[in-house]
Amino acid sequence: MECKLCGREISIGGLGTHFRMKHNTTIRDYYDQFMKKPDEGTCEVCNNPTKWKSVTEGYYRCCSIKCTANSKKTRDKTLNTNKEKFGCEYPFAQNEESIKKRDQTNLERHGVTNPGWTLESQEKIHATCQEKFGTDYAFQAPEVIKKIDQTNLIKYGCKNPSSSPIIKHKRKLKRFESDKIRLEKLLLTSKYTFPNTLEEMYFDKNKRTAKCYNCGKDFLFETFSVGFIRCPHCIKKSFLEQEMNAFLNSLNIQFKHNDRLLLDNHRELDFLLPDHKLAIEMNGLFYHSEMPIICDFDKDKLPENKDVIHELLKERFNYHYDKYTECKNKGIQLIHIFEDEWIDKQEICKSRIKHLLGMTQNKIGARECEIKEIDYQTSSLFLDENHIQGKDSAGVRIGAFHNNQLISVMTFSKPNISKGGNPNQEGTLELSRFAIKQDWSVSGIAQKLLNFFTNKYKPKQVFSYADLRWSSGNLYKQLGFTETGHTGLNYWYTNTLQRIHRFGMRKKADEPKNIPEWILRAQQGWFRLWDCGNMKYIKEYNLT
Repeated sequence: MECKLCGREISIGGLGTHFRMKHNTTIRDYYDQFMKKPDEGTCEVCNNPTKWKSVTEGYYRCCSIKCTANSKKTRDKTLNTNKEKFGCEYPFAQNEESIKKRDQTNLERHGVTNPGWTLESQEKIHATCQEKFGTDYAFQAPEVIKKIDQTNLIKYGCKNPSSSPIIKHKRKLKRFESDKIRLEKLLLTSKYTFPNTLEEMYFDKNKRTAKCYNCGKDFLFETFSVGFIRCPHCIKKSFLEQEMNAFLNSLNIQFKHNDRLLLDNHRELDFLLPDHKLAIEMNGLFYHSEMPIICDFDKDKLPENKDVIHELLKERFNYHYDKYTECKNKGIQLIHIFEDEWIDKQEICKSRIKHLLGMTQNKIGARECEIKEIDYQTSSLFLDENHIQGKDSAGVRIGAFHNNQLISVMTFSKPNISKGGNPNQEGTLELSRFAIKQDWSVSGIAQKLLNFFTNKYKPKQVFSYADLRWSSGNLYKQLGFTETGHTGLNYWYTNTLQRIHRFGMRKKADEPKNIPEWILRAQQGWFRLWDCGNMKYIKEYNLT
């Protein structure tokens, strides 16, 4: 190497002595004066100063191990290495062999696939957090919350990233990619033609147009769900009852249509099956919501007429529950089916009705099944195809297999805040979902799945809810649960095309405090739809 101060050729090993003896300087000072690049010495990630390394390599790219790991160069190198070794960017999430090996190791060491689920891990987490922050969880600490808010403001321009337009768009893109294949198949088999592409319709409401094969007319649809795409020119008010009538006839059973003799005051039951002690109500979203009454008033004058409207709506609050109660007192189980359930989950509805009628095709016993835990994806696909409420985000998912075919799933989750639960309540879990494959009946499978869960996770308490629109609660009684009471009536919001849980339509902080939530939503085109509420069941354990 040539010294730029005196022109002599110096070996790398002798640079230190040469600069100190001949020029009274250091290698680093010489490097800074003659060799340092403009952007050198500054961290690639956080722009803090970096440490000196050597005359041949200069300064470190990053100021710390954390920044090195987060740098683009390191991430790209890691992803490329993973692609070469495992064929994917994230082996522990995408490579089946790596996932299986990880789960097997965790089972051998901890007895569960996720070490964080063990009681020992939870106690250690709580102890560390109490020592550092004075709380059971780090995210409960004020200083951590403040730091998160500051980081989110810098990155996304708001404290809650989910409110950021960028994040919303990314999530929508992700949902589109996961729904794309399913929606394409459904569009191909629908009775309408669509002039715009799937992607255009998915992201732009103004391009959601369709042409009906039957009448040849064009129409707009609001919600991008094939079940809700219906031609307004052809659809009949009683299509729900017509389709249920055809289904019951296909089963060759006796039933009464539009019966007015069973209930008091000659109230009507859409379908009564006296031989099976069953009744069915088909509830359209428009006529069974509050929309027909509220729409008689001027939208802009709803706040000033709220008391009058409230009085008119009172009979709607208990309408479905009163019918349910009167039928129960007469020894009849009444099922309320909402329009969107019949359209979107029709096969599930039919399967449940056939089960209640004892007409299920495939019947086996629980002793013929193998019980084991399943992953989130497997659980979600099964629940979407076989449970009226679809998938959930439960942390514990247990499946029953018959000849390697998944035929039943039971999931458990921490108590939900939206239902008034405390997710930090130790040892308490909610039985969130239980479903059996369509047209299957598995005697004793619920008990076997529950026993597997209690033997492995040793809960102190398990609770669950029976939706009175569909369930009489008998299964929970058979499993040893105790009925603790009615949770009160619940309501949804509907625009007559879809139904959304009220928790997602709560009043926002910037909305007028003197105007009720339901009035604000009615002005936006959303109206309450009341159900029968839930019955809560609890089972206590004293496991050691």
